[in-house]
Amino acid sequence: MILKRANAWIEKWIAFVTPTCLLLGVLFPEIAGRGVAYVPVVFAFMTFTGALKSSFKDIGAVLRKPLPLLLILAVLHVVMPCAAWSVGEMFFAGNRELITGMVLEFSVPAAVVGMMWVSIYKGDSSITLSLLVIDTVLAPLIIPLTLKILVGARVKMNPEEMMKDLVFMIALPALLAMCLNQFSCGKVKRKMAGKAGILVKAVPDILYDL
Repeated sequence: MILKRANAWIEKWIAFVTPTCLLLGVLFPEIAGRGVAYVPVVFAFMTFTGALKSSFKDIGAVLRKPLPLLLILAVLHVVMPCAAWSVGEMFFAGNRELITGMVLEFSVPAAVVGMMWVSIYKGDSSITLSLLVIDTVLAPLIIPLTLKILVGARVKMNPEEMMKDLVFMIALPALLAMCLNQFSCGKVKRKMAGKAGILVKAVPDILYDL
């Protein structure tokens, strides 16, 4: 009950909690830095918690009608990188490194932390989960291609390491969560959603800056 109340309070004041946590991470890097090794575990738990609201049937429905998913991917990997490049050229013309950094920042896969925001604002967790998986799988292709087209930069990536991160932080926890939700007929989701929610809000924000 206490965890549920705390989670509800954080969701109500999330606009203040998030910058506060980010500020703590910046001001006290020595303390927060001790948790860097646990970031993949925290992200995996975030994926698990968010995936509890989805089932295999829900994911199948998203893939059968992929237009919303494709539109989101287009915004993430066409509109946003182009907008970043345009702003960079407008205000920092000639500074290729800075412009490349801006484009790279808006070319990376959708963040796992997005699951938290979707959960808070009652969004479609099935589309979000599908987006995370597909976007991460395509990242080794999309990121170098985007940088080459917009700024002519070549980036070497390690697809094997990225796939390991995908399996650990997204694939396995998502599969486990959907299996539990499926076989428990939604009971696991109802029992864990409020209690687990508080654990995936403040901690990732503190570690995100490190």
